[in-house]
Amino acid sequence: MNNEITFAIFLGPSLVATGPIDVAVRSVLDQGVPHPERCVMLAEQTGRSVDINWRGTQAEIVERAVAQFATRPPGRPKLGVEGREVTLLPRHWRWLSKQRGGASAALRRLVEADMRGGKADPAMVDAVYRQMSVLAGDHPGFEEAARQLYAGNREGVDDIIGAWPGDLPAYFGHRLDAVFAKEAA
Repeated sequence: MNNEITFAIFLGPSLVATGPIDVAVRSVLDQGVPHPERCVMLAEQTGRSVDINWRGTQAEIVERAVAQFATRPPGRPKLGVEGREVTLLPRHWRWLSKQRGGASAALRRLVEADMRGGKADPAMVDAVYRQMSVLAGDHPGFEEAARQLYAGNREGVDDIIGAWPGDLPAYFGHRLDAVFAKEAA
């Protein structure tokens, strides 16, 4: 599983670049986008806006951008294990300690079962909503599109975003494919 953060960069309703930070930033610079600081850059996994410093040479800009998002999470990264803290009530810890394989194994089983549950991932829905807010919050039908998104009505969202300008309908269609793919499974 690839946990690399991907980015979408828009100039108005036009999608300028997508991909990992270095690829997306280089693409903007290679295209010679005038005033790249006017672009809106979004982390696709979270939908949050991202700011980078567009001053300097291409190498300097890319190096700063990559460094900004380079993280080394705790755990055993070579094995794909990420250490984090979990806060539970004492009764939850007692229940977990009685499960086959211990607390970690039980939590992994619960998470895997939920992931196979066929529901859209709320974090993905929130990420798409944040992107829609930034890129299309002032477009006709935005509020209804948001309601349809949270109601799980893909067709309702598609009907509304289809009238939005530029690359927005295609981009959000792609993002919605990922959100609703789990429900269809």
